[in-house]
Amino acid sequence: AVNDVQISVATPTLAAGTTTLRTQTVTVPAAPEERTVQIQYLHPATNQWTTINTFLQPEQLWILTTGAKRVVAKADALLYGVTGAQAMNWAQAMGINPNYNTTHFNYDNDLQNNFYTNATYVPDPAYMTGCNAYWEESPTDPKTGQGHWRVPTYDESREIMANDDKAVSYNILRSAYYVYWTSREASLTPYQATTNYWMSGNVYVGASGKVNSVAGTTTIYIVRCVRAQ
Repeated sequence: AVNDVQISVATPTLAAGTTTLRTQTVTVPAAPEERTVQIQYLHPATNQWTTINTFLQPEQLWILTTGAKRVVAKADALLYGVTGAQAMNWAQAMGINPNYNTTHFNYDNDLQNNFYTNATYVPDPAYMTGCNAYWEESPTDPKTGQGHWRVPTYDESREIMANDDKAVSYNILRSAYYVYWTSREASLTPYQATTNYWMSGNVYVGASGKVNSVAGTTTIYIVRCVRAQ
C-alpha cells in the first residue's frame, strides 16, 4: 500500500451468547497506486484480529479540471525521468534543446497576457530528460511511457499546487524551497520561465531564469509532469 491507513469503527459490547447485526459504511481514502484493503475485527477480550473481507482498491488517477484535463504524474520527475538529480533547468524539464534556455521557445505562438504558455508543445525525442524521460508502469507503455508526458502549463500547475488533499497523497513538496517549473515563459529579456511553489497554505508564482536550476544552497527547481488520459 502507498499509505497504511487504519479506520476504527466502535460497536457496543455484547453479552455472552448474544448476537447482533450491524452495518457500517467505511470510506477508504483514495491512493495514487493500486492497493489491497483488508477489513478486520478486533475482539476486545482476546485482542486478536479476525479478517472479515479483503478487496483490491484500484489506483485513483488525479485528473485535472483545467484545460485538456491531463493526468498528474505520481511523482516528481528526476533529470533522467525516474533517475538522476532532482534539480534541473527549464529546457531539461521540458525535454527540449538546451538552446531554448537562452532563446525564445514559442512552440505554439500562444501569447496570453504577455506570457507564452507553450501549452501544446511536444517534447523532442532527441532530449530525453525531465518530463520527456519520465515514465510509469514501463518506459514503453503507450500511455504512461517515455515521450508521453510534458511540463504542465501555468494554470495546470496552479491547480496541482492548490489541490491540498491530493497534493498530500501525491507527495507534492509544499515549501518555498521546492519550486516547480511550468511550461510558460515569463519574459524574453532576460529569458525566464514561470514557476509555482506552495507555502503556508498558499500558492505563490514567480519568474525564474531558465538556467537557475539551483539558487543558493537550499532552493531547487523541480517538475511534476502531466499526460493525456
